[in-house]
Amino acid sequence: MTDLDHSFQFELYKVQRFIKRWGQTFTFTLVGENSFNEPEGVEVEVSLPGVFHDNNEYITQSSSDAGTIHSKLNTRILCLAKDAAQIQPEMTVVIQGQVYRVTGVRNIENLNLACDISLEVVLK
Repeated sequence: MTDLDHSFQFELYKVQRFIKRWGQTFTFTLVGENSFNEPEGVEVEVSLPGVFHDNNEYITQSSSDAGTIHSKLNTRILCLAKDAAQIQPEMTVVIQGQVYRVTGVRNIENLNLACDISLEVVLK
């Protein structure tokens, strides 16, 4: 085993330990559609462990007299890269009664260790 392999395994172990300690299991679903684009039952269902986290992204708008600052909440789920391979855009997940839609999956630093699943709130 090379040093690089050992380092990767150690980093993978740290991410796995973090998810096991602080995470929970999330169930993602993708609803199938019939030929008229109407919802027709659950097509795909994927459960995986991960850690829900969010942060604020600030958007500034300026005008001649005053400036306004709006904040946008970025919500994500950190999970292992091997688990995230099953996640598709447009899947939905329910977290604490709120429905979120998957907007993308980002391989963190392209290390194939962990991924961030980007979410957006589904407004009803």
